[in-house]
Amino acid sequence: MRFNFLYITLVLGLLLGLVSCQDDRLYDDSVIPEGETLVSATLNFESFTPALESRAAGDAIKAIKTLSILIYDTDGNLLETHTKDELTDYKEETNTNYPEDWPDKNGVDNPGYPEQGVEGSTPRATFKFKLPMGRYYIYAVANYDLTGKDVSTVEKLKNIKLTWDKTAIANNSEMFGYFTLTNTIGADKFQPDAPITLNKSVSTIHSWIKRAASKITIAYDAKNMKNGVFVYLKKATIKDIPASCFLGADNTPSSADDLIAEGESFKYYKGDTPPAYDEKYPARLTRGGKTSTFGSDHAEKSDALFFYENMQGKGKDKRQDANGDNILDAPGLPGDEKYVLKDDKPYGTYIEVEAYYVQINAGHVSQGDIKYRFMLGKDVTTDYNAERNHHYKLTLKFNGNANDVDWHIEYKEDKPGIELPLRYYISYLYNHSTMLPVKINTGGRKVEWMRADIIENNWKPDGAPVYPYKDPNSIFYNGTEANPIADGTKYPYNGFLSLHKTTDTRLISSDNVNGNKTFYEKAPKRGERIYKNFGFDNSYVTDGSVSDDKYNVLPENDDPNQINLEIPLYTRAKQMIKATGYTGNNPYVAYQRTARVKVSVKLSGLAEPISEEVEIRQVRRIVNPKGVYRDVNTTNPDFKVELKVQEGEESTEFTTLASEGKWKAYVVVGDRGLVTLNGATAISGEEDGAVGGDIGSDIAFNIHFNNTTPVGQSKFAIVRVEYHNYSCYHLIFVRQGDAPTALFSGGAKWHAKNLRTATTEAESPLDEGSLFKWGNLAEPIDAKSNQSDLNYGKIPAPGDFKAPGNLTLVDGTSKAWSAIAFEKDFKKATFNYSGSGRIAELDDYAKLYQNASIEQGYGVLYGDGATETAKDIDVAYGYGYYRGDKASCGMRGCFVYNKSETGEYSGVSVFFPIGSSGYGNRKSKEDGTLRYSSTRDNYFPEDPTFTSSVECRPLFYDLYRRPGAVYWINTPVNVTKELSNASGGIYNSFDVGYTNGWDFNYFTFDFFPITYGNVFKSPWGDGPYDSNALFIRCVD
Repeated sequence: MRFNFLYITLVLGLLLGLVSCQDDRLYDDSVIPEGETLVSATLNFESFTPALESRAAGDAIKAIKTLSILIYDTDGNLLETHTKDELTDYKEETNTNYPEDWPDKNGVDNPGYPEQGVEGSTPRATFKFKLPMGRYYIYAVANYDLTGKDVSTVEKLKNIKLTWDKTAIANNSEMFGYFTLTNTIGADKFQPDAPITLNKSVSTIHSWIKRAASKITIAYDAKNMKNGVFVYLKKATIKDIPASCFLGADNTPSSADDLIAEGESFKYYKGDTPPAYDEKYPARLTRGGKTSTFGSDHAEKSDALFFYENMQGKGKDKRQDANGDNILDAPGLPGDEKYVLKDDKPYGTYIEVEAYYVQINAGHVSQGDIKYRFMLGKDVTTDYNAERNHHYKLTLKFNGNANDVDWHIEYKEDKPGIELPLRYYISYLYNHSTMLPVKINTGGRKVEWMRADIIENNWKPDGAPVYPYKDPNSIFYNGTEANPIADGTKYPYNGFLSLHKTTDTRLISSDNVNGNKTFYEKAPKRGERIYKNFGFDNSYVTDGSVSDDKYNVLPENDDPNQINLEIPLYTRAKQMIKATGYTGNNPYVAYQRTARVKVSVKLSGLAEPISEEVEIRQVRRIVNPKGVYRDVNTTNPDFKVELKVQEGEESTEFTTLASEGKWKAYVVVGDRGLVTLNGATAISGEEDGAVGGDIGSDIAFNIHFNNTTPVGQSKFAIVRVEYHNYSCYHLIFVRQGDAPTALFSGGAKWHAKNLRTATTEAESPLDEGSLFKWGNLAEPIDAKSNQSDLNYGKIPAPGDFKAPGNLTLVDGTSKAWSAIAFEKDFKKATFNYSGSGRIAELDDYAKLYQNASIEQGYGVLYGDGATETAKDIDVAYGYGYYRGDKASCGMRGCFVYNKSETGEYSGVSVFFPIGSSGYGNRKSKEDGTLRYSSTRDNYFPEDPTFTSSVECRPLFYDLYRRPGAVYWINTPVNVTKELSNASGGIYNSFDVGYTNGWDFNYFTFDFFPITYGNVFKSPWGDGPYDSNALFIRCVD
């Protein structure tokens, strides 16, 4: 890896001044008069900062605790010593008065100076002692007890052997220095020690003292790494540090016995084992975003690794491609022919970084443990002198595939073997696909076949809390011990993933027990697939697959014994038998869903196939934002899109999503001139007008409306956001203008706004309008009465839903629920609407449902005045005409849209709000309680009969609290069994009975007619009779 290698000598100033009570006189150095001189010195020290876990603070060996002054004659024999307690007028202070030309003040690192930025103050002390005038060697020793040590000569003093204390880094703070007559700074201050002449009445001498140890701080920079590459840092260790060091002489270990194999470490995670290597890993490196850099800022108190001096001299060029011929000079692993251990410096000190490497790009897919090593020294090429009292600032710069050649790297793939990503992502939407990269290292053998098997396939939310049945904190139903229906290994046919292409929006069967299993296991089996063709640069179908369901074999690369493939994975149908609730959509906004795929390869000559597994994650459902609306006359301001997710269902705020791979956004269908995308990097070679970002970066960009739209018209576009290495996508529906619009040829023109009164519509497409009882347009329940925060970052229990008191109508009057009138004949059309257009009929909705070009998306729409994606859930969900901040607010709902890529109706969409509360339904069976679920006011029951139990439909477990809305139709329709069974008929697959409305289930993505029993109280018998209150939408 390329890196910045900067080193700075950290020095402690020990300034001694010789002061006399007599007048100063000048003498020649050769003349030494009789008399005494007085010596004073300065040291400065801070309190010790404790070590942090397995590492030490950067100033751990800065404090000066003891001091000895030793005076020798010119023959190097000891004359006298003074300890700190024996010195006169001892004072302590902090030295921050560096010269103005101190190099680091200008951002320059120089090995001859202490760093102002890194070590902004140094210990300083002043003291005095007397000496006869003469010529002397004078030395200072700090933080080392000389008691009992033979210091009779300078040579013996310098060769005192220090021992590294592994238990307490602060104990390795020994320092040594000598005195001169000049206060030299910079690179010249550490000259060879020489005797000094004290021949004046007042003499001033100075000393710079060095630590015996040095320190290293480590940073990481991944900005030049490729997209699709991840490095998960586990640990950085300093290795082969000297076990001992000479106090004042060069320290050069010459045997393994002189070294400590394992020095201090930075561990980048908590606990004994690394957590999952995913987006929540604490020390992950990617090309972009907040994870592009990590580690130390190289400041004074930054965590550091300490070690004694280790002077190994010059040696071979430590770069792995010293001559720049693009061929590694010493490649391979220990034991390989050209491997060179430690650059032929067996007793040098080095840094080893342990990590986990993941590469998800097709043709290069790989994963596994990796090690990076670098030998310390004073340059990046041939110097192996890890000199004392230096701060080594090491930045590991990852380039390309994170395997550049300046660091020695140990990483190995099995040959023969198979390589898969650690995990791969797929869309939260149904009938979507991704291409899983696979690499086969054949080892020179022929591939006989490859096979994929889904070995786990979940419908449940991954990592969501689960408790016993009816516990209000439980996010899903886990089944029973006898029947663990949430076990994706036992019931894979209820999960979201398929190995074969899925095209059905709905799987229809009357068999609620085994229907999903039957669909999953019939040919081609959704959970298994066999691949038999491996010709390079081609695409192939497999037995039973449809013609456009192909896997790819990539072109041959430089390794003839390597085959790279892409195999398709799919999410399943939107409804996998309606009564069971299972779905290929991920209904959870706060949780992913997971599956596991086993890929096996049979190579010739091997008795058993080789296999590996990969985790497939269906990403969290993204609802914020899902749409942007502007009036015909509005173009500005731009709307800032930030794809946001919730971290838990109880979260009251959204967080911005960072992409697990490169991402892009572009207009995919509709009027491509309606908007321009900006606010992110323009991407060349992709779709026209595309913008995007790198792996690890937030998915954020702006939507700019280019022009106004003529009054009476509406324009539409759909922005597609592809993220997580383009393996997932999200749609954003864009509309300008509120004119009624058809979604297909011959279809009704749908109004853009809900009904508010008998003759007026709501003020905006975001406005939910009013709730109406059946047949009564005269008493609309005002939206101000339909507020609730139960769906805002809470998990409401059944008892939290309460019947209302008096309700405010649009005209301002207040009425009890029971006092609001309704038409008592659910079979009779009596709305008698006389406003613009007409109330939508069942056929209008049914044609949307049955049209192959029409799909639905669910999420938050922002309107005129909104400039950014809301972070607060109340703002994102809570649009109301009565709010002062309504311009910033969003509204949840269902976008019904035409997915056609071309034509007059391409990208056209209509939005149906579900209400600011998320509950677009007042229930007659609960005396007007505001709650969406038409038949549920409690947990779905456990029942001995499987088809009647929550075990048959666990996604309906807590449907009582889930969001959605119901809209009246104008005329009830009696759907007979014959109509429901009529293949190709407009009512095909509808529930039998009188239909009075249309259901928008925001949780399950359901879009389906609703029968009278769900919206009326006791319509078939005696007793109190009542109608629900629902929304109304009109058409032309």
